[in-house]
Amino acid sequence: MKYIINTILLVFTACGINKSNEIDQIKNVLHTQQTAWNNGNIDAFMLGYWQSDSLAFTSTNGTVKGWQNTL
Repeated sequence: MKYIINTILLVFTACGINKSNEIDQIKNVLHTQQTAWNNGNIDAFMLGYWQSDSLAFTSTNGTVKGWQNTL
């Protein structure tokens, strides 16, 4: 029983560490995008987005499909 409890605690701890790492990675992308935007570098700003034809960007002017079209 003690082995099972220790294993469960290890799994929960590992999940928390992984989640924290993912959050740090997301924050890094957003910070990089903020810097690019503030420098007027749209090409660098767009690198934070999914480079796929399936990307959809919606604004008051409608929806644009695809990363290249959004750029």
